[in-house]
Amino acid sequence: MNDISSMHRGKHAQEASIFLGYSFKRGNPQPWNLMKIDHIMVNAFDILHRDVGITEAHKLLSYEGEIFCDSGGWQILQGFKNFEISTIVDAQEQIGADYTAVLDHGNDESAHIRYLRYYLKNANFDFVPIIPYDMSTKNIEEIRRLVEQPPMIGIGKLVPLLRPPIDYEKLCGALMHVVRIRDMFPDAKLHIFGLGGLYAILVFFLIADSCDSSSWIHDARYGKVRLLGGPGTYSTHPREGLKHLIESEYHCKCPICRKHSLAELDSRGVSGLKLRASHNAWVISQEEKIIRKRKREGTYLEYVEERLGQSPHHRRLLSCVKKQVGEGRIPC
Repeated sequence: MNDISSMHRGKHAQEASIFLGYSFKRGNPQPWNLMKIDHIMVNAFDILHRDVGITEAHKLLSYEGEIFCDSGGWQILQGFKNFEISTIVDAQEQIGADYTAVLDHGNDESAHIRYLRYYLKNANFDFVPIIPYDMSTKNIEEIRRLVEQPPMIGIGKLVPLLRPPIDYEKLCGALMHVVRIRDMFPDAKLHIFGLGGLYAILVFFLIADSCDSSSWIHDARYGKVRLLGGPGTYSTHPREGLKHLIESEYHCKCPICRKHSLAELDSRGVSGLKLRASHNAWVISQEEKIIRKRKREGTYLEYVEERLGQSPHHRRLLSCVKKQVGEGRIPC
């Protein structure tokens, strides 16, 4: 067995959690009311910005699975609106998620460390330290000194590197840093923020234990749906650049499609959006189960290569990951 396949028999072999990014936008569906969804991610900035009303998230959403609360550091950094760190921390405490990300500052390492110190002093809850992939070794060491044995760490700033046109040389360098960071926290689960599409998720689970994605709702807004085990995304009606689903090849057995026709999924407005998004959420939840099964069996790499097919972009992404993982850098 090659290094990449055999490494999944170790400590992190069964870790594969996909947190569905949930925003409190008007009309967004709550698929956990229709099916079993194990993981969702909310955002403290989003809750504050939309004036949702701060309360315990499990009760607010009538949700029994795991909740990860992001801080909203990226949104604040982009200048959408500013909130004091004390406001973010207070909100996160009231939200009471199972995992809570520290407010990060990807462009200012001094501020980043200062924020972490604030959490250590003021947060009355467990939190997940965030490490930008390009953080200096000196400050990573400082985080390791401040938080000796975190159960989880999060990796930030990778998302911009995955947007086309991709500089694969730079991406490979970034992945080398991610592997180095994991080496420095061998007992921690590793979460990568904002991976987006399913193919990227499949590739990055060669390195990560969990990730988050809002593709289930984002794709639905553009009329896109994904079939379990199928290549790429499809359109519910003819659309340039997307394969069009037709009734003869549409055999989905999810809780949505058992009750609704393809025409209903294709309908405009909130009703069609909710159906498409809930269908996509089911597909991701099923993919998560398959990922875990293949990792337990030690055949995960083979599964990824099979699923990526001939996609040149994702195969190059896989090559970047294999280059790092194959060198035995990950303690799994």
